[in-house]
Amino acid sequence: MPRRSVLFSPGDRPELLRKAPGAGADVLVFDLEDAVSPDRKAEARETVAAVLSEPDFDPDAEVAVRVNPGDAGRDDIAAVCTAHPPDALVVP
Repeated sequence: MPRRSVLFSPGDRPELLRKAPGAGADVLVFDLEDAVSPDRKAEARETVAAVLSEPDFDPDAEVAVRVNPGDAGRDDIAAVCTAHPPDALVVP
């Protein structure tokens, strides 16, 4: 599949994550890195994991999660790759 457009959504904004599939982008990136303030990282992990696990969340687009570097990235991966893993990870 050619990737012509990419839409980044902050991982701590569930309403934007749920709306993202309707934007028509080829790739949806749920961002846990720069788009989320340090004090909201844990909440963002939970939010992204919850949205990915919702039964009616079935986008036509590829879904990737942008993770943090280092130990925080390991926490990101552990949180979002449990119930319904994304199609890809974006690693800093």
